[in-house]
Amino acid sequence: MGETTRCVSYSHLTCLLGAVDVRRGHCHPTSCRFDVRREMQGCVFPESGLFAYDDREGGCKDPFMTTDRSIVAPCGEGRCCRGDHEGDFAVAGHVGKKYDRHVFEPSDSTCRYAEINRGQILHYLRSRNSPIVVAGDSMMRQFFLRLVTMLRGQTRMVDYHQHAHAMYSVCREADMFRISTNNSNATSTSPNDGHLIEKISPFFGVRNGPGTAMARAAMSRCSRAPALLHYMHLPTFEQQIKGLQEYLYRTPATFVKPVYLVSV
Repeated sequence: MGETTRCVSYSHLTCLLGAVDVRRGHCHPTSCRFDVRREMQGCVFPESGLFAYDDREGGCKDPFMTTDRSIVAPCGEGRCCRGDHEGDFAVAGHVGKKYDRHVFEPSDSTCRYAEINRGQILHYLRSRNSPIVVAGDSMMRQFFLRLVTMLRGQTRMVDYHQHAHAMYSVCREADMFRISTNNSNATSTSPNDGHLIEKISPFFGVRNGPGTAMARAAMSRCSRAPALLHYMHLPTFEQQIKGLQEYLYRTPATFVKPVYLVSV
């Protein structure tokens, strides 16, 4: 028997965006040619889901999807910590049948960037008892969504394309994704800046949220408080000043020191 690794897999329970929605034009036609039904079992963007664990010899199919919580080697011990190295993007696997996956490698052969895994990220978030807070425009929303899809083990990301706040809660057993309203007028799809600022406190101040009954039931399986990722739709500098102040002063005092990622 060789060495085994505990690997994580994900299956959705409830769905925010399904394959039918995509075929009706919720994404650009050229980006919808992949078979979302086969890869995501009919659910392009899950609202909630469950995680399963199994031990595998030879490592996980996706090296990121492991529960390993080992500490990353210190800087200088074969690991780069600087961001100003010259280098190039090298092919490191494939996404589907047509697309390559690239990683940046510095030209200095003595220095390599060490990839982190899912277990290390969740361990970091739990130990801080504070969320990662992403604030900005639609590009920052896509960065936030990439973090979510990575933690779910999905290779493809579909943007739900709504200018609103979002919260992702994830524990060992389950996860749930929530989107806020962006306008007090239920018939309007245009974001209202004042409404978005007012929604920060009630939306992020409630950990388990509104959501469908099945999604809330999934989160009730958590054996400990979930790790949190927050996205605030604050596309302008003026909105970011108001929104970050609202978040700092009105979100739960149990948050120690949130990690802020802001686009200015």
